[in-house]
Parts: sequence; structure tokens; C-alpha cells
Amino acid sequence: MEKDYEQFGPEWEKEISKLPKKVLISMLKAKAIKILELEELESKLKKIDDWCSAYPFEAYPEPDFRQVIKVLKDNGMTLGAISASNFRHVLDGVKAIIDEDIPF
Repeated sequence: MEKDYEQFGPEWEKEISKLPKKVLISMLKAKAIKILELEELESKLKKIDDWCSAYPFEAYPEPDFRQVIKVLKDNGMTLGAISASNFRHVLDGVKAIIDEDIPF
């Protein structure tokens, strides 16, 4: 496995060893925080991806939209209003996943 710092050349290890321990500790903490942030983002992306798979076509086939429009219109509703409501629900759910607090 390639070390992160190898991309800077063979002298990097020598140069980094000259840094004060406080600086090295600060650099390690910053890297650890970035790793935790990435893990949190990956977790959120997985939740969104799982939600994308929650309504498979096998269980919920596409409706006949001409029939849907007629039924809705006959009952004083529109497909646009129903669609907008569904989109708001999905986007609110994605926003709730994104807005979860990061613990650091």
C-alpha cells in the first residue's frame, strides 16, 4: 500500500521528521478529522442510496398516467400537485439525512 506522502518524493519522510511534534500531532488530528468526515459522508450517501432502492419497479410498477390523470381530474386533483408533494417529501428526507449533525 502506498503511503500518503510518497507522492511528494523520497525526501518527504526526512523533511517531515524535522517538524516539531506539536505540528505532527496537529497534522494527524486534521487527517483523522477528515477521515471521520468522509466516513460520515459515506454513511449518509449509503442511507440515500438505500432509500433509492426502497421502491423497486417489481413491487411498484409505473402506472398508466393517462388513467391517473383522468381519475385525479375527476376528483378535483392534478398530477402536478401530487408529484410536487412527492418531490417535496423526497427532498425533505434527503435534506434530513444531509443535515444530521457531524459529531466533531
